Amino acid sequence: MITLVVEDRCGAQPALGVHCLNWREGVPCSARELILERVSLEFRTLKHARGARALSHHLVQYPRTADCGLREAVSLALRGFETEAFFLVVDGCHIRDVDQKFPLTALSKVTYQRLLPKMAA
Repeated sequence: MITLVVEDRCGAQPALGVHCLNWREGVPCSARELILERVSLEFRTLKHARGARALSHHLVQYPRTADCGLREAVSLALRGFETEAFFLVVDGCHIRDVDQKFPLTALSKVTYQRLLPKMAA
């Protein structure tokens, strides 16, 4: 197992949050798997924190309803990736295909980059 540092960024701002991800060394990874891991972490930390935001920011805004479970949240986050509400950068490469496989090493850098909404002039 390797432990990766994962950053959250919004626009050109410095990293908003950093968390760790454990991954199996030598096993290729995809954006779908990284998003599933990230959303699972968000749900686990929110459940234990009783509503507190354990991660500084979430990938997408999840509905605060009882029927929004992990499956629905992952689906919403995958739609966010596909519509470019956020994107994923791994080792300096913009990952565009949710199922594209790429290697992760102990030195890999993973960044979730959210875009800022366009402001009216």
